[in-house]
Amino acid sequence: MFKIKQIVPSGFCLRCDGCCRFSQLDTIWQPHLLNEEQKKLSKKVYLIPNIQQGNFMCVSFNHKTHKCKIYARCPFECQLYPFLISRKGKNIFLAVDLKCLFVQKNLKTKKFKEYLQYLTNFFSRPRYKKSLKDNPQLIQNYPGLINLVELKF
Repeated sequence: MFKIKQIVPSGFCLRCDGCCRFSQLDTIWQPHLLNEEQKKLSKKVYLIPNIQQGNFMCVSFNHKTHKCKIYARCPFECQLYPFLISRKGKNIFLAVDLKCLFVQKNLKTKKFKEYLQYLTNFFSRPRYKKSLKDNPQLIQNYPGLINLVELKF
């Protein structure tokens, strides 16, 4: 499985009420697993009702602590968030979700631009290009994202 460095500080995430919660049970926003993750994580990454908030949440999310129970081995797509692989027509993009408050505050910073370059370099390596090609479930037509960099593979 892949590991990528994070841009969003964990303390920021622990104060947020956005990630890992969903308005619908069947949603494009729920984590998509790499083929190699499906056997290991399919029983640990699915949505359950969140009675307290009247929505749904990942079964591995602890709503009291805002921590992921499987953080050390969380799915690649979860590691990548607030970045996602988005499709627009036939083109594939590295995109970012503007609902993330960290992104809203840091989109124009040098740190953000450096991280975007890190991800661009990451996805330009043959191994990761092949993985995207072999895992089309990671490439979705997400609404409301900003497409940052077109990915070629």
